[in-house]
Amino acid sequence: MKPLSEPDYQLSMRTSPRARADERNQGLRSLLVHRLRDAAKAVVRLPNRTSIATAHSGRYTVHCETDNIWFGLPDWGEEIECPGECGQIFALEFAVFSAVPAPAAGAAEG
Repeated sequence: MKPLSEPDYQLSMRTSPRARADERNQGLRSLLVHRLRDAAKAVVRLPNRTSIATAHSGRYTVHCETDNIWFGLPDWGEEIECPGECGQIFALEFAVFSAVPAPAAGAAEG
């Protein structure tokens, strides 16, 4: 039995790259989607190598589960609209906040 439902497993495999690990862990991904509500999802992918302190929404992509397409995140907000055929509006369901590194001592503020 898979630890995720079939729709969550398929969405996780589609939206997240494989973990860098040995052959035994080929199915592991860095993001696992757990469906909190029985509704279509749009998943934003934030590269781990990009600093969230200087992140701009234009750098990120969103995967629409309904249309199975990727599109750019136009701006940060609580709702986004898929530009694809479905035109679905997606509302923010859950967020995990990460600490932003403090600026180095003596660094100029911009």
